[in-house]
Amino acid sequence: MLIETSTSTLNQHTFPPHVNMAGWKEIPIQPVPESEDPLVPLNQFHPRIKVDPQYYKLGIQGTSETLYARKSVAERLVQAAETLPEELALLIWDPYRTVETQQNLYDKQYAIVLVQHPDWSPDQLSAETQRYVSAPSTDLTKPSPHLTGGAIDLTICDDSGVPLDMGTEFDHFGQEAATDYFSQATDPKGQNINNHRLLLLQVMTAAGFTNYWEEWWHFDYGNQFWARTGEHLHAIFDPATSPESTSLLPAHFLETVVPKIGGRVYGSTIALPQFKGGKKGVRLLSMANLPHQPIVDFPWAEFIIPFTPLTSSNFSETFITQIDQVTISHPSSSQAHAAERIQNLIWGTTDAYPWYVYHPDSPAATKLIARIDGEVIGFLLGFWGQRNGNFWLESQIIAVAPEYRKGGIAKLLKLQQQKEAFQEGVSSIHWTVDPLQRPNAYLNFNTLGAISTKFARSHYNFTNDLNKTPASRLTIEWASNPQIVEKTKYTFSKVVEPTYFRSPAWENPNPPQGDILIEIPADWTVLQNKADNQVHALQIRSRTDRLFSRLIGENSGQFTIGKIIEEEGRFFLVGKSSNQLTP
Repeated sequence: MLIETSTSTLNQHTFPPHVNMAGWKEIPIQPVPESEDPLVPLNQFHPRIKVDPQYYKLGIQGTSETLYARKSVAERLVQAAETLPEELALLIWDPYRTVETQQNLYDKQYAIVLVQHPDWSPDQLSAETQRYVSAPSTDLTKPSPHLTGGAIDLTICDDSGVPLDMGTEFDHFGQEAATDYFSQATDPKGQNINNHRLLLLQVMTAAGFTNYWEEWWHFDYGNQFWARTGEHLHAIFDPATSPESTSLLPAHFLETVVPKIGGRVYGSTIALPQFKGGKKGVRLLSMANLPHQPIVDFPWAEFIIPFTPLTSSNFSETFITQIDQVTISHPSSSQAHAAERIQNLIWGTTDAYPWYVYHPDSPAATKLIARIDGEVIGFLLGFWGQRNGNFWLESQIIAVAPEYRKGGIAKLLKLQQQKEAFQEGVSSIHWTVDPLQRPNAYLNFNTLGAISTKFARSHYNFTNDLNKTPASRLTIEWASNPQIVEKTKYTFSKVVEPTYFRSPAWENPNPPQGDILIEIPADWTVLQNKADNQVHALQIRSRTDRLFSRLIGENSGQFTIGKIIEEEGRFFLVGKSSNQLTP
């Protein structure tokens, strides 16, 4: 659509210089708490803000018909819309994106660039792709602009929602998309397009937004793009949390973990075992009215208590200990939101454990965070497990932000979990790990002194950035009593008459006479994520699955894994005959 635009005021507004965006990810973030500036729906926020969810209409994964932005961003959009001529409005195409959406868009653009430049290196392809689509960031200090809720792709439209002619379509990745491309136009149509772009630029920048000069439709407020373009010292938005997480807990937890720990799912209500102060009970997690079945299904329960997340939005931090610069605590509500974002970013998923599981009254057994100063850098979650009224602690997930790894943060979190379990009178802590992840093996076996007596193929029915192949798992068992742990470490201190199972075949014709040594990759995550290694990764998973199934098995098998060693740059899990170990 073309309209005649007055140039009397537009001529006073010029296009900004082409800012070199190099280094935008290095700009520090001093985040406003998300509770103070949450994502809000734009669909009916104001009469002069209209929405057209382009990526939802295209079926891009992770998108929604409802479009969201930070509350302060939405308020600034209203300010911009109200300065337009009365017959015009703002038309929003794409504000906040989930990690899943960002990944899909990046992959699509990367594929286009690869076809255009088949001889380019991966670094060249990535750099060209990121001129238009940021790579999904797994670093909380470098979030993709749209992930913060501060980036907006939009245009101007008339009262009926018909866009003005801006010279290109949305997401036109070419030189014509540059905001000032038509600034030297001499023909009437080109001049009118230029005036349309100037009008959008004028109302948006007056409301506090900055424009990315290579895309006339892209504006930012509060994120690192905004800080770089507007020469601000720091950004104020870190990654935002998707407001459309409809599951009370992640799907894989409901499908696999809840039955394992003796819980039950009743429609929209989840019943999970609880053990507190020596008493056994059930906590009901629900958004709706509570059912009566749990009273029958848990005859051993001494109490049944409901927990409704919507009535538990704010809670405070409980300090536990500080070691050097690291504080271990039970988190506040804002810190719980930060922990959820860490999981979303590291795993590249939107199906993370929600912030409210860290509430003091939630069904979770372990609710720990690690922070340095005011920044949450890691977390640990666990749930109670029970079988016939006998309890253990099921440690579910642990994560540390990438830039703080190798600093002993995971060990501090696990040792606090062990201490809490011991104080509650629970003797054993269980969790599952990928047997091919070398860093996990060093932490679980060599550092913590845990063991594994069980193996399950394709334990979880999902894939993510850390699991590109079927998610097979070892079950880890860890004593809460430190004296028992030291005995386990001593048992595995020497390797006796080893039988090796090396890559690439993971076979040995000789039956084991003593210990077994099973080789694992040096870096399983990198191996899985290389495009040319996908078939190779699947072969490794298949061959090691057969070996673990035969020697370990789904029930306590012939051998128990309890250590990892390095020999000439190759890494081996050490297993001893289960008969050697004290029950």
